[in-house]
Amino acid sequence: MLSSAVSKCLEIILNKPIPDLFRLEFRENIDLAKAITHWDAIVEAASAFTDPLAAGLADGFKAREKVEQATVTFRSLIGSTKQGNATIYANFAKQVK
Repeated sequence: MLSSAVSKCLEIILNKPIPDLFRLEFRENIDLAKAITHWDAIVEAASAFTDPLAAGLADGFKAREKVEQATVTFRSLIGSTKQGNATIYANFAKQVK
């Protein structure tokens, strides 16, 4: 669920509209280890806000409304800390086209 929630925050993280998430890619052709390195700081910053996601899964994925609300709350938390994480987000954004 964390990866899904982070994907819904990519416009905040990259500071630009993303019309098609499937078109995102790293600027350089990199291996998996390097890609993981690029994502590390984003996942670390986002992991501070996993409590709402865990609450959204309390009844499993079948409780769609709770999952959606948890994702909205998560996105709000990511957005509210955008300024504090500006350097992390900018460094990641430099790697993505």
